[in-house]
Amino acid sequence: MKALIGLIFTVFALPIWADPTQGITYITEEFPPYNFKGDGGEAVGMNSDILVAVLKKMGSSQSRKDIKIQPWVRGYRTTQEPGNLNVLYSTTRTKKREDLFKWVGPLSKGSNDLIVLKGNPKKVMINADEDYKKFKYAAIRDDLGELLLKERGVPKKNISQSTNFFAMIKKLQDGKVDAISYNGTVAKWLIKKEGLSPADFESALSTPIGEHYFAFNKTIDDEVVKAHQKALEEVMADTAFVQSVQDKYLK
Repeated sequence: MKALIGLIFTVFALPIWADPTQGITYITEEFPPYNFKGDGGEAVGMNSDILVAVLKKMGSSQSRKDIKIQPWVRGYRTTQEPGNLNVLYSTTRTKKREDLFKWVGPLSKGSNDLIVLKGNPKKVMINADEDYKKFKYAAIRDDLGELLLKERGVPKKNISQSTNFFAMIKKLQDGKVDAISYNGTVAKWLIKKEGLSPADFESALSTPIGEHYFAFNKTIDDEVVKAHQKALEEVMADTAFVQSVQDKYLK
C-alpha cells in the first residue's frame, strides 16, 4: 500500500506541462521581415523562425505549419478574449498594452515612422506633439501606428483606417492623407516586395517604440508562459543562430 501511495505521489509530482505548447494557437500577421507568409504558405520571417526554434527547444508537437496567419485586427482581438489559448506575435509591448496580455520576449526592436512621398510635398514636420494634429494619416486599425497617433492627440477624423499597407500607400499616392504611420522596417520591405520604388518615399519622422514580444492570452497558465520564456532565452543565447536568421531576412 505504501508503495502504491508513493507511486501516486510520484506521478502527480511529474511536470503537468510535459508539452507546454499543447492546446495553444500561435497567431501572426503579414509583418515582414519579422513574420509573413512564405512561398509555401507557411509563416516565415525573423520572429517566425525564432518561434520555430523555441518550439523545438520545448519538444513541442507543433511546428511551422501550425502557425496561423491572420489579419492583425482579428488576431489582436481574439488573443484578448478570455478562454482563447492564443499567442500573438510580433506584438510591441507598450504601457497601454501591458495589462492586456502575458508577455514573453523580447524578440526584436521596433520603430514607427511617418512615411511621406519623396520631397515631403505636404510639408509634414513634427517638432512637438501639437504638430501631429496638423496632418492627415493612414494607419492600420488597432495597430501601434494608430495608437501612437491617438496618444499624440490626433483627432479621429484625421486618421484614415486601413486593413493593409498597400491600401495606405494608395491613399498617400492619391493625396487623401499626408503620411502613413507604420513600422519603417516593414514599410521598406513591403515597398520593395510590391515592385514600387523606395526612392519615391521617405520618412518624415522615426520614433523608437520598444520591442516586439509574444503576447499570451491572460488565460494561459503562468507556468506555460515561463516555459516559453526559458526556451526563448536559450534560443536567443545562440548568437550565431540569431545572426543567421537576421542575415537571412535583412540582406
